[in-house]
Amino acid sequence: MFGTFNDTNFPHIYVTLNTIEDDDDFTTFCETWKSYDKRRQNYTFIFDATNVGYIPVKYAYKMSEFISELKEKKNKENNVFLEKSIIISNKWYVNSLLYLIFSLVKPVAPVYLINDIEKANQLLPKLQFNHSYYYDDSVTFFSN
Repeated sequence: MFGTFNDTNFPHIYVTLNTIEDDDDFTTFCETWKSYDKRRQNYTFIFDATNVGYIPVKYAYKMSEFISELKEKKNKENNVFLEKSIIISNKWYVNSLLYLIFSLVKPVAPVYLINDIEKANQLLPKLQFNHSYYYDDSVTFFSN
């Protein structure tokens, strides 16, 4: 399974990412993501991509299409409640795919790319007080 969602600390949703098995796996991931908007409450994703293996580049394009759909839905219906995302990744390949995705389409909400979980845990509470807070130069920020 590509993404395992843990929402026990909602509105913070922790998502453990693995390798995508097939198109159905990617579709399930996207449908689970969209299900959080049905709660009609703001939420934050914390993606842990430290165990991700090889992901074919086609999924970067599929993700950019998915993000475009979410942005269109947000603009037309104002019912996408993602407030921000933190992505934890220490792999150059995953980071390269993320840069590709966000060069094709801006994110739905601000995205903070950080290389370890301890720094992410320090960043999250600071973002609650100041949405544009940068932790240090180890954080890459993608604006929506």
